[in-house]
Amino acid sequence: MPVLNRAYSPPSSSHLPLLAAAASSSSGAFDLVESIVVSEATGEQLSDTTVTRGVTRVETLKFRAHAPLVDLQRRTLNYKQFPVVGFRYVGADNVKMGTYQPQEAPHTFDMPKAKIPNTFLAKGNYRIEITYSAQNHTVPVCVMNHEFT
Repeated sequence: MPVLNRAYSPPSSSHLPLLAAAASSSSGAFDLVESIVVSEATGEQLSDTTVTRGVTRVETLKFRAHAPLVDLQRRTLNYKQFPVVGFRYVGADNVKMGTYQPQEAPHTFDMPKAKIPNTFLAKGNYRIEITYSAQNHTVPVCVMNHEFT
């Protein structure tokens, strides 16, 4: 998912921009340099700040390791907003990314394909929390929060 601290207006189409990155923190051992997202069907580059319903997203991450990262893992927690009760947990994804050493050039990692649902029940406001952690670090190396509709 994207890493931006910009605010967007809700759209009227099937393209759903992220409304805001509520928070982003890093331990200094890891920096996300770029997220490149393309449509699996067309190969067209998609904005990493937009979620398009009904598309299968193929995402490549570019990041720098400023310290050894043993068994780097990305965990994404998904929350959906419901009337009256607010945001509630609806699922999580864990991706094991491997072990990385510091180097000048950014590392790359291809995320698993992500199918974005386009059903009536999937529509709504969402909040996601992305946490990058490594076995040799006692605290997460990076945490990001985003909201989209």
